[in-house]
Amino acid sequence: KRYVFVASLVLTLLDLLYIYAILPESRDLQEDNDDDGRSSRRSSGIAGGGASTFAGGLSALQEKVAWNPWDALRMVLVDPFLRRVGQVAFLYYTSLWAVVSTLVLYAAKRFEMGPERLGELMSALGLSTMIAEAVLVRIIVPMMGEKTAMRLGLASFIL
Repeated sequence: KRYVFVASLVLTLLDLLYIYAILPESRDLQEDNDDDGRSSRRSSGIAGGGASTFAGGLSALQEKVAWNPWDALRMVLVDPFLRRVGQVAFLYYTSLWAVVSTLVLYAAKRFEMGPERLGELMSALGLSTMIAEAVLVRIIVPMMGEKTAMRLGLASFIL
């Protein structure tokens, strides 16, 4: 029965390798020569080296990053807004997985569920999450706005 964990580990490592080696956002900056002979740095990725997509002082940092995971981490640590978003995401996912693991333990102990039933429970949880993300978000965000919808989602998760 350990093959499930080994397969999960292999898929995770392949995913990390794919992110780091293949995705355009993760590639290094390349040196290119312009028509006038000057050297300019540009990203080989979709994001573009100097595109100003973030507010504030990130535009200067953007030109120095290659959009790999380490540079993304540095951007999160430098910018106060991105740091706050990272904190919210960290706390949300930590609490989410605490609820999931507690749910498994509770269902196994209280309802005497075996591995098959727990798998069905987790599948139902995953399916309901996919429906919420695919359907409810598309309906609620245009109606309430992004900020209010996010607050409503976090508040409903707390309950």
